[in-house]
Order: sequence, then C-alpha cells, then structure tokens
Amino acid sequence: MRQGNHETPPTVAEVVHRAVEACYPAGSDDGLDAFLRHYEDRDEPVSALASRDREFGWLQAQGIEV
Repeated sequence: MRQGNHETPPTVAEVVHRAVEACYPAGSDDGLDAFLRHYEDRDEPVSALASRDREFGWLQAQGIEV
C-alpha cells in the first residue's frame, strides 16, 4: 500500500503570495500589493477556509479584477 502524503497544507498567506507572484512576476502592482498586505498575516491552512469565494470577494468590491 502506498504511503499517504502528510504534508501540511499551505497557509492562506503562502497561497496568496504565490498567486501574486504568478500574476505579476515582473514587479509590483497596487491592487496586488493591497491583496498581499491584506492576507500576509493569515497563518491558517487554506483548506480551513469555509468559502474561498466569500473570503476573496472583497477584491471585486475594491474594483480589482481577478
């Protein structure tokens, strides 16, 4: 039987950081910088979010395209 993968899921902050780097690898963008700052201290596992749509919905309210 194959061993299970017991890696710790990434935190919300880690996922947001990777997403920002993927969206704008060449530098910074005001909207993405604000997005990153908003989530930089979120250390709970991303899998613990009840509703990612609701959690990240503030982007659209701020006029940030996703």
